[in-house]
Amino acid sequence: MLYRLLELKEFCKLHDGTNPDIKLKDCEWESIQSVVNALNPAKMATLALQKQDLNLGDFYGIWFKAIHGLTADGSILAKTIKIAMEKELKEKYLENTTFLAAIFVDPRYQCLLTSEQQIIAIDRLVETWETLQLLKDKNPEFNNSNSSAEVHNEVDTNDQHSEDFFENFLSSQSSNLSQSSTSSNPIQTITAILNSFKNVHRIPYTDSVLKYWENEKGIHPELYELACVLLAIPATQVSVERSFSGLKFIVSDLRTSLDEELLEAIMIIRLINIKQC
Repeated sequence: MLYRLLELKEFCKLHDGTNPDIKLKDCEWESIQSVVNALNPAKMATLALQKQDLNLGDFYGIWFKAIHGLTADGSILAKTIKIAMEKELKEKYLENTTFLAAIFVDPRYQCLLTSEQQIIAIDRLVETWETLQLLKDKNPEFNNSNSSAEVHNEVDTNDQHSEDFFENFLSSQSSNLSQSSTSSNPIQTITAILNSFKNVHRIPYTDSVLKYWENEKGIHPELYELACVLLAIPATQVSVERSFSGLKFIVSDLRTSLDEELLEAIMIIRLINIKQC
């Protein structure tokens, strides 16, 4: 609403003589502009989080980019929102071992983890690997189905062609880190492989982490397998909410007695069509 009001600023000034309700002082227009600027990073984050198929790395990047934008603004309102977002990130997400593990296998944002957080992430990934091995031992078909999995998710790259302060910030965070690569030597334990992935060469945040691992799966099969598990965790409930909302297009006053199996089949077909679109 405030953004729209700023768009109509010239119109308001042109007609404020006949309509005193839209007459504002210059200092009031400046205050409105300041509020809009302070809220803009949060607005952009809200829109980005409404996309489907976001993984935890995408979520972390969107959240951290919003915090970075609020820091650059510097106003009191921006600082207040920033403090709240940092508190939420620290208390709700960075205390979650699975979340840390997902960020660790994401070369876009691994540089933002502290040494202690990396250790916690590696421990969680080792536990995940052991669970995967148990599943393979109990069900040999699990290995075949898992190895044939493919990823097709795309990440928005809207700001690639303009000066990107967030990308520059991420580069500064990883510039002092030593770059290392992993080895697929079967003699190595999974812990050693994960430790060798520390401080991995960072890729631009606008790149798709799923494409990155699709290209790396032949070189680092163990890490690829772990990444497929961690990056498959949905970061938001957008897909679920949209699927639930889709019921209103199927169940109506004239179709209230649909069989459960038929309703489920119709929902699956609709979701497949949405994915293809």
